[in-house]
Amino acid sequence: MEIRLACVEDGIENYGFRKISSFIKSIHPQTKMAYVPTGNLRSIIKVLTEKGAGDLKDSDILSVAEFLNEGDVIGICSMTQYSKTVKRIIAQIRILNPKSFIIWGGIHAIVHPEDAIKHADAVCTGEGEFAFETFLDLFKSGKEFKTAPSFWFRENEEIIKNRNLPLMTPRQMDNLPPLLYDDKELIYQRGDGFKKINHNDFI
Repeated sequence: MEIRLACVEDGIENYGFRKISSFIKSIHPQTKMAYVPTGNLRSIIKVLTEKGAGDLKDSDILSVAEFLNEGDVIGICSMTQYSKTVKRIIAQIRILNPKSFIIWGGIHAIVHPEDAIKHADAVCTGEGEFAFETFLDLFKSGKEFKTAPSFWFRENEEIIKNRNLPLMTPRQMDNLPPLLYDDKELIYQRGDGFKKINHNDFI
């Protein structure tokens, strides 16, 4: 089983995504992660005014969806200003494979789960590390994974809203693996597809 994760926003320094990616890869090595910059790259004015976000062509959306669709479980992280792009990606994944299991996490999923759950199969509504570990154990073993805490699940027309786990203690946070900076990380280049991240991408 393979997990594919994507951070859909302009920054590749996203600490939250690097933290959850590192944890997921520590419990499930068959995990690939990628960064998908959108339309306001390198422009603080466009970031603040929320202009240019989601400025990916249909062909770019298809390429991202094709990459993610190869995972048995798909996780997408975003802030709210990139939610329109995430919705387009999810819609394309649904066309490619309606059975794909898609989880939406990150800031938008936490502050506006009512919106995110309209599109994803599950929404992480709090700290994701231990919640995802519980979900993954249930999912892989074929048990009722929709009982996993800190998640909302969509089941036909109903929404299952599970309680959030308590926040991590300082000791638990200290024991998390370090932020993931992996030489196999990928970044999406418009029109060229995914490539390995290098120092120029960070600069």
